[in-house]
Amino acid sequence: MKFSFDVFLFRIAALCVSLAATLGPDFSFALDSAAVSQTLATRLTTAKVTALQVAFKKDGLRLYTAEIGTADASGRTPVTKETRFYSASMTKMLTASALLQLNERGLLSLNDLVVDHLPWFANHPSPQARRVTLAQVLSHTSGMSRNGVEFWSDETRWSNGPVPSEAELEKAALEQTFGVIEGSRLKYSNLGYELLGQVIGGACDRCRGKTKTDRYVSYIEKNILNRLKMTKSGFNPSLKAQKLFATPYSRPDASGVRKPYGLIESSGASVAAWGLFSTAEDFALYMDELSLAALSKPNKLFASDVSDAITQPIAWDLFNPSLGHSLGFRLIKTNNGLLVGHTGTFPGFSSAGFISINDGSVGVVYLNSIDAGGLGYLMDVFASTTGEKLAPEAPKLPPEVLPTPIPGNPFEAIVGSYAVVYEKYDVVYESDRYFLVQGGVKLPLYIERSVDGRTIRGRVGTNAPYFAWVGDAIEFLLDPSGRVEKMRGANSILAYPR
Repeated sequence: MKFSFDVFLFRIAALCVSLAATLGPDFSFALDSAAVSQTLATRLTTAKVTALQVAFKKDGLRLYTAEIGTADASGRTPVTKETRFYSASMTKMLTASALLQLNERGLLSLNDLVVDHLPWFANHPSPQARRVTLAQVLSHTSGMSRNGVEFWSDETRWSNGPVPSEAELEKAALEQTFGVIEGSRLKYSNLGYELLGQVIGGACDRCRGKTKTDRYVSYIEKNILNRLKMTKSGFNPSLKAQKLFATPYSRPDASGVRKPYGLIESSGASVAAWGLFSTAEDFALYMDELSLAALSKPNKLFASDVSDAITQPIAWDLFNPSLGHSLGFRLIKTNNGLLVGHTGTFPGFSSAGFISINDGSVGVVYLNSIDAGGLGYLMDVFASTTGEKLAPEAPKLPPEVLPTPIPGNPFEAIVGSYAVVYEKYDVVYESDRYFLVQGGVKLPLYIERSVDGRTIRGRVGTNAPYFAWVGDAIEFLLDPSGRVEKMRGANSILAYPR
């Protein structure tokens, strides 16, 4: 057949029309890749973070990817598509998916009690341990401690290993303190997801391994990673895979210098809470299928419709009603609806992976610093593409700026009535600043008093949006004389009457 340039142009035009139809009416943006990359690079430089990986997709089509910076501070090794990062708490989404799959197959019920699968948990001194369900742990409404393992409370351990064994996990779970009554409100718990990993390892059939931890890994590999051809993802990286990792870094010290952490080679019994390593494009394969499931479309993860489990809130954060949790997934209200996914923070790594329920687009971000805040970077991509923006938050203090200091430490004034606990942190007041101190590391505690003088609120972290979304906050309501009338806490901060 004779070549016709006119026919060729017609076919190209037809292909473009077909592509536009495939993408749908919501796909109306013109992505300026260079502008988005510049925005991300500027944010990266300002934060003094070296490595960033991004993947953004819609309807399974790769629309934007970026590898920015270098794998370490030497500047000699560029970030590539092969660079590996720990997914941190984004791993929890795979753990939740596994529980939903096992529920589909009748191997367990989400209404099962934890003690039905882990009988030793009944030895906890609180009767609450014998009432907690799998669904409550999935939705972070079990009331369990945020961590409760020495690994998470001692920097020398989590920056160099070793990680907790199953015996250490059991000991920590039996010694942890329930902060709130089960089912009452959101209280984030890594410890709870570590236990869910043990449940999956015990309930799955045809899983390999002698321990529940090994069987959890076997299940995730077979039913998620291999099924979705996530060839760059896994657990307990080999020596070959370790060489592909970006170097993990600490928070900056007083001079702005970040120190490298040693790469943790195995997640141990913490595997279900943070143990997956991956790349942005590889993890986006999982997010593609999760997006289909969330929108009640056929997918490779689930045989039944689990959209409600993924998208329907079980609880909203006490201080930020724009942040909530479904059965295993973080929900964030936006100007267009909801983002569904998870953030991740882990020694030396930050991450975020979310689905826009508005149009089904998905985004994944990885960074190599513990405080980088992947959500902020990911929202730069969403805002530049779909126009998705976070819902307005409650007013916050500007970073590194405090109001006129409240005389003395307000926490010291109330300890006669309340014990304030942030895992193993102490609260100190130095040079008109408030800090939570853990193992010599100081985290700013931003204190503000309401105009009417009736409320004192503290928030942990840098006062940046990422930490605000985490919801680590505590609030004391005062009577006219200044005495504590009522206390409210969020997530990992506990306060209870003495």
